[in-house]
Amino acid sequence: MTDPGLRAQHLSLAYDDTLIVDNLTVAIPNGRITGIVGANACGKSTLLRALVRLLRPSGGSVLLDGERIHRLPTKQVARHLGLLPQSPTAPEGLRVEDLVARGRFPHQRLFQQWSPDDEAAVAEVLSYADPEPIEGAPDWLLGHVRWRGWQLPLVAFARLTGIADEQPGLGNKMIVLKAFGGRGKLPFFAVLTQGFPRLVTVSRDGLIVDNSDQALPEGIQARVVLNQDDAFVPDLEAIEALVANAVAQAA
Repeated sequence: MTDPGLRAQHLSLAYDDTLIVDNLTVAIPNGRITGIVGANACGKSTLLRALVRLLRPSGGSVLLDGERIHRLPTKQVARHLGLLPQSPTAPEGLRVEDLVARGRFPHQRLFQQWSPDDEAAVAEVLSYADPEPIEGAPDWLLGHVRWRGWQLPLVAFARLTGIADEQPGLGNKMIVLKAFGGRGKLPFFAVLTQGFPRLVTVSRDGLIVDNSDQALPEGIQARVVLNQDDAFVPDLEAIEALVANAVAQAA
């Protein structure tokens, strides 16, 4: 069994002399949604603050990938964990995109503070809307969708790669990605997803790259096993180039 990435051992938490959590041991499994249920003022928020290193335990410890979380560098912790409080307060006039972009800080280096990887990571998720068809386009290029004054090409990733013949509908979402190929006419493109996408923490132990000689489908960078589930890593640069060529040929 894979060791969970985040866990608490014999954890005790207190505010001054008031004990809130007493001798708690809990593991948060990777790649799953975990809920903490309890009455008001039972210590749920206090536990979360301790798990993300905002509150130092009065006893026991919190471990991240087997290491005591309070001994790890702050940037290393921030690459794996984040906390969204019940009543977040953002500076006035700050756009959602700017707020999301600040979450990329732990992944940046001193002399390269904004990279193509950061650009690709900042995405907007939209509800599905029927695209405007592009005459002569391949079946995986579903058409154009309107977004902030742009006409974005919408890609059916499963069709493009040959994984499945996905049929878009109301249950789908569209991810808007910033292109980084330097094409002035294609600064953004959209990808169809099944349901609402979510971020997951990927540990080294939970990810296995398939290095077999089996050929990869077009638009796929790698075939991996993540927490015992098969998954594909998309090649965004290749997909962007395919979209640009398809749009140009259909024009």
